[in-house]
Amino acid sequence: MRNLKLTVEFDGTKYAGWQYQPRHHTVQGEIESAVGKILQKKVTAYGCGRTDAGVSALAYVANLHVDSPLSVERLKLAFNHFLPEDILVTSVEEVKPGFHARHRALGKTYGFLAVSCG
Repeated sequence: MRNLKLTVEFDGTKYAGWQYQPRHHTVQGEIESAVGKILQKKVTAYGCGRTDAGVSALAYVANLHVDSPLSVERLKLAFNHFLPEDILVTSVEEVKPGFHARHRALGKTYGFLAVSCG
């Protein structure tokens, strides 16, 4: 079983946050759905932390355990093929079996985007 670290960029505008919630649209749910389509089995994506509804990310880290011979480059292409346009896997790397995105998080950086209209 391989442990993959994903770096993900997403526009959280239409999501109820990262973490899966029944009857809500979440980033974790979209990633798990995409992986399921590729590997034809249920896989859990572990995120580095929760996000609130509407929160976007530039470098969110998650990991998942897969049993697939596909290279990390092919998996990245496949993930992005099945993900909606507002979620992008920017990198996939194989990590040690004990790596867990939440437990290995060193910190979080928050920022605000100012948009000028008119």
